[in-house]
Amino acid sequence: MTFLYGKQRQTLENRCKSLHYNAAISIFFSYIFLIFNRNKV
Repeated sequence: MTFLYGKQRQTLENRCKSLHYNAAISIFFSYIFLIFNRNKV
């Protein structure tokens, strides 16, 4: 029972990590895109 709970918690943590990573990447790319557009104008 404890092993199953630990495994479930681990997957949840990994999912949160990947979600945070994806959010950081999307923010990073949108920031670059914004700068690129501003320089182009």
